[in-house]
Amino acid sequence: MDKGIGTPTLRRGDRPRQPPVRFDPSSSKEVKTTQEDLESEDDVEEQPSTSPVKEGASFLSRVWPFGKKSEAAAPSTRSSYERKRLQAKAENQKKKALLIAEMNDLQEKMEIEQCEVDSMEEMLKKKMELLDASHPLHIPENVLKMHQEIADLSQELSEKKTKTKISAIRSKRKIEKNKGEIVCLDMDMALDLAEIDEQEDQHLGSDDDDAGAEGMTNEFENLKRDISPVNEDGVGLGVARNQDSNGSSSALNSIVQSLQTQNQALLQVLSSNKPTQSVTEKMLVRQSIGRDLPIFSGRSEEWPSFIATFKRTTASCGFTDAENVERIRKCLRGDAAKSVECLLVSPNSLPKVLKILEEKYGQADVILETMVNKMRTVGAVKEDKPQTMIEFGTAVVNLVATIKNLGELDHLKNPVLLQELVRKLPPTTRNVWEKIVISSPQKPTLEEFADWVEIEVKVACRVCPPKPPDTKKEEDKNKNKSKAAKDKYEEDEKIATAAGLFSGQAKKSCVFCSRSNHESKDCFKTEKMSWEEKSHHLRKAGACFKCFRPGHRKDSCKVKVSCATCSGPHHKPMCSQLDVNKKPDFARESPVPPTALLLQ
Repeated sequence: MDKGIGTPTLRRGDRPRQPPVRFDPSSSKEVKTTQEDLESEDDVEEQPSTSPVKEGASFLSRVWPFGKKSEAAAPSTRSSYERKRLQAKAENQKKKALLIAEMNDLQEKMEIEQCEVDSMEEMLKKKMELLDASHPLHIPENVLKMHQEIADLSQELSEKKTKTKISAIRSKRKIEKNKGEIVCLDMDMALDLAEIDEQEDQHLGSDDDDAGAEGMTNEFENLKRDISPVNEDGVGLGVARNQDSNGSSSALNSIVQSLQTQNQALLQVLSSNKPTQSVTEKMLVRQSIGRDLPIFSGRSEEWPSFIATFKRTTASCGFTDAENVERIRKCLRGDAAKSVECLLVSPNSLPKVLKILEEKYGQADVILETMVNKMRTVGAVKEDKPQTMIEFGTAVVNLVATIKNLGELDHLKNPVLLQELVRKLPPTTRNVWEKIVISSPQKPTLEEFADWVEIEVKVACRVCPPKPPDTKKEEDKNKNKSKAAKDKYEEDEKIATAAGLFSGQAKKSCVFCSRSNHESKDCFKTEKMSWEEKSHHLRKAGACFKCFRPGHRKDSCKVKVSCATCSGPHHKPMCSQLDVNKKPDFARESPVPPTALLLQ
């Protein structure tokens, strides 16, 4: 009989449904489940998971170098640092207690040894008293024996005293050493407490950064959930499909590595405590103080103001060596400019430039001699002219200030100079000063004289106040000056602008090398050019021999220029004192004097 005969045919919908046999990816062969297991599984109601299964290390723990923050509440930062302070103090007290105990033991040892010596001396004294025949306990038969005992005891006492002295010396040195160690312990504890305070300040200052890091942590957690989609069965697609998981895992690892690098750099910046200089603050200081130095022409009395301004502005504005070289080059005039002219080309030569200027113009003796001679030229003070007291007092105050700035305080006690200054006073004022000298227990100095003269100057200023200027005349004078300067400026600018429009190269390129990164007067190639070569370039460009601007000649030039070498009305490359402009063929080929040619 066939297997299908007599068996009713069931429709598709009437057939019992059984769960399909699933393939376990972790096994190499298919695992079949029995009917009983399937039925038991159908009875159990499973709730699908709504979140992906977390496997392996956390995404955030791989991104952040320090891992995810622990959920356990950490002790407060302040209490932890307070605990460190208490531990440092306790450790210090413990070490000090040990040293103090050792010192007490040594002191006790010295006292005990001294007591033993005293006891032996007392015993020796009693034995020697027994030798006296008048002593009630004297026994004549024991005299010889007593002498032997006294000799032995004396020897023992002598050795005991020697050992006691040596031990006392060592104990005292040990006690002094322990006292020094106690002082060092106190200093070490103060240093440790200072370090703990500094660490606490740094740690508390980074609380805001930690809060920002915690917010970034939450963002990374959200990012991890977003990049791990869940399928209909509640299993992450990365877990359900191995092939896709490998691709996404490699991409994820690359993201993790990139973020790790960025976070490490961020942590280094956050943990750095080096103060950075504000560029805005630096620029504001430069604008308020200014870049220019006072003009220095080589006069000795100008040196204190020049060097003081240089040091003060360099420290306040943070000028570099290159900027300082340029500042010095602009402020030097005359002999001072000539003495360091060849050195003002490199920032590395700044120390040598300052050294040469100081050796030549910054000698204290020369400066003081100049100031004293200048003081001697001041006229004597007249009683009927308070203005003369003001001039005299100003000169005295400046002289004393210069002496103090130079550090030559011995000159303040110069009686000859003081007497010269006193002679310039009128008789009435001199009598007042002489009364002060007599009432003073010590000889007065120039500084005390300057303080007294300053009071007299204040009185003179009240008696002879400065006259207010005539406002109307001053305004008319200023208007005339401004109008003349404006007309001259417009004329100069008109010439330069017309030339620029004509040639198309005004203030754009160098006449000698055709480069646009410097002006013609600063071209370094002119240092090796002969006068004929420079003249050829100027004529070719149609430029002025005086200002190097094209479009006009030297006779009609309105620009004021000054040579850094000879102070003549021309730029340095055309100076007749340069060696390149003094060649022998120069004089033979030129039918007119060289100076006239240079100023064409």
